[in-house]
Amino acid sequence: MKTISLYIQKYYLFFIVGAIASLSQAPFNIIFLSILGFAGLFYLFKKNSHLNGFCIGHSFGFGYYLVGLYWVGNALLTDTSQFGIFLPFAYLGLPLALAIFYGLAVSLAKNFIIVTKLNSVYQIIFFAFSFALTDFIRGYIFTGFPWNLPVYATISIIELAQPVYYMGAYLYNFVWLVFCFSFAFYLLPQKKKSNLFLYQLGFLAFFGMLGAYHIQHSQGKLSLDKEIIRIVQPNIEQRIKWLPQEARANFKTLMDVSVENLKPNRKYIFIWPETALSFHPEYDFSAASSIMDMLNNKHDLITGKMKFVEKPFKKGDFYFYNSIFHILHNGLVIPVYDKHHLVPFGEYLPMRFLLEKIGFSQINFFKSEFSQGQKFSPYSITKTLHSGGLICYEAIFPQYAKIFKNNGANILINLTNDAWFGNSSGPYQHLVQTRFRAIENNIPIIRSANTGISAYIDNNGYIINSIPLNKKGFVDIELNNLKFN
Repeated sequence: MKTISLYIQKYYLFFIVGAIASLSQAPFNIIFLSILGFAGLFYLFKKNSHLNGFCIGHSFGFGYYLVGLYWVGNALLTDTSQFGIFLPFAYLGLPLALAIFYGLAVSLAKNFIIVTKLNSVYQIIFFAFSFALTDFIRGYIFTGFPWNLPVYATISIIELAQPVYYMGAYLYNFVWLVFCFSFAFYLLPQKKKSNLFLYQLGFLAFFGMLGAYHIQHSQGKLSLDKEIIRIVQPNIEQRIKWLPQEARANFKTLMDVSVENLKPNRKYIFIWPETALSFHPEYDFSAASSIMDMLNNKHDLITGKMKFVEKPFKKGDFYFYNSIFHILHNGLVIPVYDKHHLVPFGEYLPMRFLLEKIGFSQINFFKSEFSQGQKFSPYSITKTLHSGGLICYEAIFPQYAKIFKNNGANILINLTNDAWFGNSSGPYQHLVQTRFRAIENNIPIIRSANTGISAYIDNNGYIINSIPLNKKGFVDIELNNLKFN
């Protein structure tokens, strides 16, 4: 207990500035706090250089992730009888684990500074490099979790977010961190601080004008004929989403929102969220009949649904996929995308052979382990719109949207179910990262989320129209709404 008390006395300020830095992320979006938090970290590091570098970074990271990722635990509150045992891991274990990356970043930077005896300017640059490097590693190691990169704070000034198109998320993250850390010089005994101000002003001017230039010169139109794309948000609570006795009522909600105020003589393409269908209309005559009535031999439906593929030579044993289906106006059901990046502990259990022995299980309602999709082939939703699919948190990974764009997609569809996270920061942060995928690839994104936030996002990350969190409704996208490069 005495050791813990001494630790808190030495490192609590680093925890506080980490927590402050996290408030630059959604839904607060206070960009100044990104500067204050990271500059405060470097200042405290310089003033307390005798302290352990790893503990400095880990304390900062713990504050950053504890405040920024508290919402992860909300997923377990949907059924505490099943998942309550994992609450300490979600609320404390995950932030403590992710904080290791920033602990390693400060430890690396401190040791390198000691060995090379860098001057303060280069110390700032290497400090930022160490953080950006560990953020990059965090995006890939152990399946990856690049949530809340510091650079995502720039979304609050949309022009400052645009340079991600030229540099990508990880490189621009490094540049942003250099800018944030540089403000520590105002608190340190450095000379020529007036020159520093000019450099910082130049940074804002250059990247702000670059962003404005990109916005101005990346506009265009995607052509629609008479189609209207309708994004549907049914707002079905997670606690009832998979209950068999609620299946028909949930299905009716989807149908009712979809057909509300349809324009006559127009073709609609309905977009439903991830796993919107909890059953299989191809085997359910009543559901299939209702869908065919809705499609009326002229509309199409794109929806999330589980896919079952029987294993070779194993009758009655199936592979399960979290998939996107295109149901054509004539009733043909076409699977177009299987989720590639599965959620650890939700869609599969890593190191199952070990973790099951110590009491871990999958955090979902059907305890089935999903299989990984393998293809990134765009699918046509009209004659001119060729879409890539991103299911749920695949949108937080820069690489998948890029693959679809390189393979010929000119629009992306992101289907998700953020109902797990309730009325928390999670859905807002998820939306921000989806907006960055649009900017990086100069491509519009159609986003349908079960409880929100559903949106049409243009190629520059602007939200053209959206449905608020925990509201039922729809967004219609018509000919003049589609923008692209």
